[in-house]
Amino acid sequence: QSLKQRNNKLQKKLQRVRKRLLRMHALEAENARLRKQVGRHAQSDARMVYARVLSRPPASVYDTLLIDVGTKVGVSAGDRVLAGDAVILGRVVSASEDTARIRLLSHPEMTIEAVIYGSATTTTTVTGAGGGNYRTRLPTGVDVSVGNAVIDAQTSDYVLGSVREVREAESDSFQHILFRTPINIQQLRFVTVITDNTNE
Repeated sequence: QSLKQRNNKLQKKLQRVRKRLLRMHALEAENARLRKQVGRHAQSDARMVYARVLSRPPASVYDTLLIDVGTKVGVSAGDRVLAGDAVILGRVVSASEDTARIRLLSHPEMTIEAVIYGSATTTTTVTGAGGGNYRTRLPTGVDVSVGNAVIDAQTSDYVLGSVREVREAESDSFQHILFRTPINIQQLRFVTVITDNTNE
């Protein structure tokens, strides 16, 4: 290879690294904004196990992940799974000695309680809509805006996502809210498993 060709390859590699850094900084900023909005911090007394994602959508079964840790390090069914230490993604549904399978909370069969932080806090039941997306509905007149943080109601510590769309119809007494995780599931490489005994 000529010097020019090697330089071109290095420049392309550098550009890819810079793009990854920009995505990482953008994600960190989004997480910090959502955490600041609700004034919450991740739990400090829970045991965290860091894991590499072996399989993710679309390679894995719809809205599931396979990770490289299991019962050998204390991972078990029911454990919460985070991106970093702030964004809750799902729960462990099964574990072998060295691997575990995670069902994302955005799976269409998942229903959870969440809190939307607008001008006031509103608790609602949300349903997974697939691919890191969620949906819920609230009576018309409840103040919800695009950008409002949505938090896991069970712990009040972890971010589910932020509101992306609010739909209202004159013939409907409810407004339909769509929100999504700040994480790009298809590019997710690492997760954190919370293995405390209070997650059931």
